[in-house]
Amino acid sequence: MKLSICTDVMGNLPFIEMLDKCVKLGVEGIEMTGGGWSSAPHFHTDERLADKGLLKSKLKEIAVRGLEIAALNCSGNPLDPGALGEKHHREIEQTIRLAGEIGVT
Repeated sequence: MKLSICTDVMGNLPFIEMLDKCVKLGVEGIEMTGGGWSSAPHFHTDERLADKGLLKSKLKEIAVRGLEIAALNCSGNPLDPGALGEKHHREIEQTIRLAGEIGVT
């Protein structure tokens, strides 16, 4: 079993500082949110899908610290009949697609 943490609890920290804090805490796996109810402070799925270079550099920063992505999370309300539902539906689909692309099972 590996100790993992949802990085939203460190949403006030920039990406690199958040990773370094995870290492200091002895965390081995990170769960990052891709949207929905979360502001996705460390891993906006739309940005990662659009910019493969940025995605690669973020994944490298994770790997060089001995961390791994335990999960990508996107909680929301895709059934809302308005714009919120459309937004959450899109972000959930993007998160699932990104998880498949980077091998998160």
